[in-house]
Amino acid sequence: MAIQSILVTQILYEFHNHRKLDDITTMFVRIYSGILVSTLISLTCCYLAFQYINQLRTTDYTLSLFSGTQQLITAGVNRHSGDKQKQWMTLVEKLIGLPIRLSSESNTPLSARQLTTLAQDKILIEALSDGIHSRIWTQANNNKLISVKLKNVAEQQLRITAFLILNELGRYPRSKQFDELIRLRQYFHYDINIFTQDKLQLDSQQLSRLQRGDVVLALNKDQHNQDVLMVYSRYKKRNQYLVIGPIAIYNPSPAWLMVTLLIVALSVTGLIVYLLVKNLERRMKVISDVVVNFGPESLHSRVPVSGHDAIGELADGINVMASRIQNLLIDQKDITQAISHELRTPISRMKFRVEILMEGAKVENVPKLKKLNDDIHELDLLVEELLVFQMLDASAQGDRQVLDLTVLIETVIADIYEPYQAIRLNMLMPSAPVMVEGQENHLKRMVQNLLINAFKHAKSQVQVALTSDPAFIKISDDGEGIPADQRQRIFSPFVRLDSSRNRNTGGFGLGLAIIERIARLHQAQVRVVEAELGGACFEVRFPVTKPLLHSEKNSRRSP
Repeated sequence: MAIQSILVTQILYEFHNHRKLDDITTMFVRIYSGILVSTLISLTCCYLAFQYINQLRTTDYTLSLFSGTQQLITAGVNRHSGDKQKQWMTLVEKLIGLPIRLSSESNTPLSARQLTTLAQDKILIEALSDGIHSRIWTQANNNKLISVKLKNVAEQQLRITAFLILNELGRYPRSKQFDELIRLRQYFHYDINIFTQDKLQLDSQQLSRLQRGDVVLALNKDQHNQDVLMVYSRYKKRNQYLVIGPIAIYNPSPAWLMVTLLIVALSVTGLIVYLLVKNLERRMKVISDVVVNFGPESLHSRVPVSGHDAIGELADGINVMASRIQNLLIDQKDITQAISHELRTPISRMKFRVEILMEGAKVENVPKLKKLNDDIHELDLLVEELLVFQMLDASAQGDRQVLDLTVLIETVIADIYEPYQAIRLNMLMPSAPVMVEGQENHLKRMVQNLLINAFKHAKSQVQVALTSDPAFIKISDDGEGIPADQRQRIFSPFVRLDSSRNRNTGGFGLGLAIIERIARLHQAQVRVVEAELGGACFEVRFPVTKPLLHSEKNSRRSP
């Protein structure tokens, strides 16, 4: 049977460990899956943004290259009518290599909004549904619309542009051609000029082609060292040439676009990862707050359990631990209080019996009985200290009143100073009252324990100082002092320094613990430092309280 119990315990232990491992693995899988999904989402968003932006850039680039050519085609169509108009359109279609369509406004696929834009801007580009081609629209005479469908502007279209410009200039006398050239520039997004041969940046082969009447396309560098296209065509005179450009070359992946998309990708990934980690951080912060604030005044605080991952297991484990600590402290308090109460009855009986024995005792037995009586009295004091220490928590929410610390300290000194007349007492008290809010019996007990502790350890003098704004008590002695590494430890219950373990100065180790507990109940801070007199200096700093009216202060001080 014992072997079976051991096997069952081992199986449960292994199952619990595997469950924890599975929970941790699940949490990490969720995090890494979230990072992977966020990366995929950011990449998908960047790809879609890249495609959309490039589609807009391509459309704008196509319009900037072909808008002037489209206007020249429209002008040629408007100049002709009937068969001559059809002949003109057929000739241009062959030269340009693109279909040209003439349609009425009533028989057009354009929407009313697009027609309005066309009427305002005189030109409109429409991205077709295939995502590759575009159609450029312009208005002709007699409510007609001219449209050209193209994929991109190729070398052939640039050559026909030069032909159309020269054709348009040839319609005017030589004296007006320069003015016409200036007028035509408004239709183009790049420059058009007439230069002499000495200003052309062409090699001999390209110049020879120009002399033969060819249209020459050349790749040059602009002032920013970027590649640009230049179009050259011979003008009427042999030493004059039409120069079109520079024309920027379309770059599908410019640096600014790639940097922007990279920043967007990192931002989207970072945001999603932040949201994933933020949830974990929030849950860990809740656990941290509960653990940090867990103490005697918040034993009922628990961590809210959410989820079934490792953090949920941690929260559940902390709650179990908190419940055990709370039960242990409650049991300890109940046991201590019960023992203290139960001890009072036998102690009282022992006192009574010792008194009876002393009445009929022999002379040689009287000192022994007195020592026994002192031990019983010491035990009675220990029980009383235990009861006081345990009852402090129960009376934490007792009635409070505004008290004058000056009067309170003077009252306590008057009650306890008589056995310590050999110790010189220096009092540095303010003339004005120092008001605090608290329970009078607790504050008296705190000041009493501080003063008795100082009197017991002082060699020749004790100093009591009180200041206001905020209320601040300093009680110093010229005794041996307290080592720096023990100054925090002495406020724990039943802790005494080795130098105080004697009947003259040694107590039960509860006096300073009671002081610390009372100070905490009044939101005050107590600490021990080295005194100017050479011994220990206990400081109690009270929280800042709102000022009281003078009449109220006087009423609080009156008996």
